[in-house]
Amino acid sequence: MRIRFVSPHPKDFPIELLKLISERPNICNQVHLPAQSGNTKVLERMRRGYSREAYLDLVNTIREIIPDVSLSTDIITGFCGETEEEHQDTLSLMKIVKFDMAYMFAYSMREKTHAHRNYIDDVPRDVKIRRLNEIINSFHENAKIRYSQFIGKPQLVLIEGYSKRDSQRLKGISDGGHKIHFDDSKVIDCIDVKNNIDLMMKHLENSSKRNRFNNSFDISQKATNMKSGDYVLVIPISTTGCSFDAIPLAKMSIAQFNNGKFNEYNINIGDNLQVFIDKYKNVNKI
Repeated sequence: MRIRFVSPHPKDFPIELLKLISERPNICNQVHLPAQSGNTKVLERMRRGYSREAYLDLVNTIREIIPDVSLSTDIITGFCGETEEEHQDTLSLMKIVKFDMAYMFAYSMREKTHAHRNYIDDVPRDVKIRRLNEIINSFHENAKIRYSQFIGKPQLVLIEGYSKRDSQRLKGISDGGHKIHFDDSKVIDCIDVKNNIDLMMKHLENSSKRNRFNNSFDISQKATNMKSGDYVLVIPISTTGCSFDAIPLAKMSIAQFNNGKFNEYNINIGDNLQVFIDKYKNVNKI
């Protein structure tokens, strides 16, 4: 079973916790780290308790301890008194960090809050909307750069069900919280990985040549159907910057994925797959 640590405050990440996330394969390598703003003065008005510099230092520490970590965040634009320069600081923070996911909103004052008692909601609505659109566009531009790093990198996906857009495709979520879509097809059952490795690699090679699983490919009696709740090894082959299209390869447990060191591989889809096969066999002494 996976455990996902969500909705913390940036102050809630002692080194011991980060090391625990890094060491335990069933704790997802995903950290939600609400920034709210990229400007220290705005953060002070929000009473967030940290500066821009402290936030970026924490990001660097997290990525040093958990190299494959996925970072998500919350961003609020148009907070009381926010200047254009302060807004630009938020855009620059997003460019530096390159978040995997972000929840982005225009500020709306609530009664009985510190801001309601002490500040004026003085940023015009049209300015808030314009800044929010700039933040959303910045996120997508940087996320696509970030997501491109996962192409060809094996992911263990927990199947959630069928895609709403295509009833012939399954959807799931990776360890890093990324949405991944793939064909509803038969895959290799890797309970016995050692005996099925050649079949699994042949399946990958055949699929990669078409950028999609070929349902006519004979994977013998060892094949099995996928269903909601299964963990499946997939290879991402393309991205929109919001989700991935992937080749489903094999049912596999969290322990098998971790013990097989799949997260260390990076495959050029359709090119030089033998390198991946040889490395896997060497690591697992097959």
